This record gives sequence, C-alpha cells and structure tokens, in this order.
Amino acid sequence: MERAPRARSYSGAVIRRVALTALALAFVLLAVAGGAVYWVLSGDAVRRALERSATAWLGEPVRIGSVSVALLPRVTLRLRDVRAGVPPRVTLGAVDVHAPVRPLLGRRIEDAELTVSDTRLAMPLPFALPSGAAATPAEGAAAVASAMTVVSVRWIVLRDVTLASLGREIRISADGSLSGTNLTITALTAEAGPTRIQASGRATLRPRVEVTLDARADALDVDDLLAIGSAFAGTGSSGEEPRQGMRILGTVSAPRARAAGVDLTRFDATVAAEGGDVTIDPLTFDIFGGRHNGWIDVQLEPMPLVRVGVSVTNIDAAQVAAFEGAPGAITGRLSGSGRFGARGRELSAVLASARGVGELVIRDGSLRGLDVIGTVVAFLEGKNPGARQAGGEAFHEIAATFALSDGAAHSEDLTLRAPDYDIFARGTLVLPTKALDGRADVVLSETVSAQSGRDVYRYARAGTRIVLPATIGGTLGGPRVQIDVAAAIRRGVRSEIERRLEGLLERATPR
Repeated sequence: MERAPRARSYSGAVIRRVALTALALAFVLLAVAGGAVYWVLSGDAVRRALERSATAWLGEPVRIGSVSVALLPRVTLRLRDVRAGVPPRVTLGAVDVHAPVRPLLGRRIEDAELTVSDTRLAMPLPFALPSGAAATPAEGAAAVASAMTVVSVRWIVLRDVTLASLGREIRISADGSLSGTNLTITALTAEAGPTRIQASGRATLRPRVEVTLDARADALDVDDLLAIGSAFAGTGSSGEEPRQGMRILGTVSAPRARAAGVDLTRFDATVAAEGGDVTIDPLTFDIFGGRHNGWIDVQLEPMPLVRVGVSVTNIDAAQVAAFEGAPGAITGRLSGSGRFGARGRELSAVLASARGVGELVIRDGSLRGLDVIGTVVAFLEGKNPGARQAGGEAFHEIAATFALSDGAAHSEDLTLRAPDYDIFARGTLVLPTKALDGRADVVLSETVSAQSGRDVYRYARAGTRIVLPATIGGTLGGPRVQIDVAAAIRRGVRSEIERRLEGLLERATPR
C-alpha cells in the first residue's frame, strides 16, 4: 500500500524529464534550422549565384554589394547596393524579401513579401527585359538552378524609386502582388513636376512583360506624360540585336493639363510604350474654347523624334492671338488639322522646329488694322491711304493650306473672303516674329467694281469685277495690304493692249 506514492512520483519525474528533453531537442533543432537557413542564405556563394543568374538574364553585368539574412522576427533576405550595367543604369539601394523558412531551405521564395527602396533607374535602359521563355546559356542555366526560384509574392512594395527619363525625374511608389507570372498592381503613384498620376492595373510576365494600367490625375503636363511613358520603353543595348522589351498600355484622364505652356481641360489619352516607341493615341482635350483630337508618336533613339497629328475644331481665334502676345488681333472660330514632325526632348522645342503640312479655316471674324476698302479707294482716287481702322474689317472666311518648316509657315493658296472683296494670296508667316510677307490679288465685289470710275473699270476688270495686285506685309497682329501700283499699271496696260488687239482682230475678220 505504501508503494503507490513512490510510483506516482517516479512517473512524474519521467514525464518531466521527457518534456525537458523534448523542449531542449526542439531548441536544438530550431537552432540548427536557423543556422542552416543563415548558412544557406548568407553565404557568399548565394551572392555570386544571384549575380550570375541576373547577369545571364539581363545580358548586362550585375553586382550585389551584400547578401544577408535576419531570422527574427521572421526570415528576411536582404540585398544591398545592387547595380546593373556598365556604367550602372540601375541602382537598387535596398531589397528585402520576407519569406517562410521551409521554402527557403529548398531555395524557393514562396508566399513572400518584397520591399524595394532607395532605387534609381536611368531610362531607357541599355537592355530590355528578356522573354521568360527565352533560352539562356549553359552558365546562365546553372546559375539559375543554383539561385532562388520565385513562386509567389503576396505583397510587393516600392518606395523612393526614381526613374530618370527625357531630362525629367519621375518618382514612383507602388503596391502589388505576384502569383506565378501574373502581377496585380493595386496602387501605383508616379510624380514628375506638377504631374501626379495614380493608377492600378495588371501585368503578365510571360512570354513577355505586358502591363495594362488605368490612371487618373488631378493635373498633368504632357511632357511629363511622355517622360513617364518613355521610361518604360526600353531599347536593346548597343551593338547587340534588340531584345523584346516590355509593352505598357494605359489610359490617362485629368480635368486639367498643360502642353507646351498651354492650359488644357478635359484631358483624355491612351498611352502605349514599347521598344523605344511611345504613342499617345487618341489624345483629346479642350483648348482655347474648342476641342482637339489628335495623336503623338515618339521614337526615343538616337535623339527623340516626335511626330504630331493635330485636329482642332471651333477654336476661339481671339484666345489664340492673346496667347501669342497679340490680343485683339483677330476674332472668329478656327478649325484645322496637320501632321508635323521634329526632334527634341520637350514638346515646346518640337513645336518650334517642326516640319509638316496643314490646313486651317477661320470663319466669321475680323482682322485688326485691315482696311482693304480704304486702301483701294485711296488708290482709285490717287491718294495716300489714311489711318487704318482700329477695329479692322469683318470677313466671312479665311482658308489656307500651308507647309511648316524652319520656323515659318508658307502658303500658296490663302483666301480671304469679305462682303466687299476677296483676296487670293501666297506668302510666308515667320512664326518667331509673326511677320507677314506675300503677294495677293484683291478682287472687288461686283457692286464695288461697278461704282469705280470708267477708266479703272476698263483697265483693271476681269469679267465684271476689278482685280488689283497687292502686297501683304506687317505682322499677324497688324497686317498691311497695299496696292502694288507698278504691277497694277503693267497689268492695266497689258489688259488695254489685249483689248485693243482683240478689237482689231474682230474688225479684220471677214464676215
């Protein structure tokens, strides 16, 4: 009867000993596992393997400053000072990967968290992201096998990332997740100058990188938008066959925008960036009281080549004149279109050196300082023209096709139609100075022609209307039309000779 307490005491001691042994063994195993993880991840062999893998994948030298691991509070793989290219075009200051232990022991990154910060990329890169299905050299394949395999990343965070593109710096932050080859972008912010774009979208990484974004902005600059688009349009490295780069397709809208110093509203655009080419098509916005619907195409190398398609309707010509520094010079509603191209890194420089062709029509307006009737009357009466009308003369329509080159617009078929006359002209408008230089025929209406003197009507008429040669000068803000007296006399004498010869021939012809 007395042995039972001893048995119970002995059993309790055994249980305690087993528990302590199991706990000690667990600590030992944990320490061994931790040491194994630390040895696997922190060894210099892993750093070299990752360098070889990234170099083989990109085709450019990749150097990693250090690789380390932290075991608490969770396993964290840390890469510092990662550089790609010679000289480096990509600098990743800090890359942290938080991941479960068991997959890491099998050299897999699974259900992980990725944070990239303190990063700078000079765009476009001298290399493109290779296709995931592309073959790699034997050394690259061995390096890939010895490095980590990315299975899934449940959270991706980008902070303090700067892209340098077209002379601008674009600050990027983003949040997303990766599952297999599918990347979900839950939030992306891109800032450049006054432009701040917020976007979300998705991407596929194989067989090539294709990104689709839907973006909104409170205000943006078109130059910044081109820089952001070109930042992702990589080209192949020099001397090598270009690789297949990523393709980005995004829609952008903003209530306010700016292009070449002009304020815009109701801005909408679709941007496509691929292989050194950025296209914005369609590109629509309100400008100067009217509407624009056009496109922009940019080829980045070697110097950005910009092609622009313009189509505007119902523009307030008075607002255009005021923007160009000549308020009140012209009124009316303008419509037109054109195709232009130039090289430059900013839209304002492109427009200043553009070459192309276009057409325009301005209806129901007036030109300040234009006094054609007063000039004609003074000529017919043999007097000097008086002071020009301050308000200018009204016109029904101004229409022209033109060629743009070397900072000047040239037209061979400018037409101005007014109640009392028509003008048919050819000439040049120098854009920097707004200077006009041209020659024209002033065709008076039948009513005004009939009111002229008999001699003038006989010498200067064409049919039932008087036609007078003229010169065009002054500026766009103050045009000057003058009758070319010498040309008028020569034309009158020739017309009179032709009239008399016609009469002689009629008399000489037998009836």
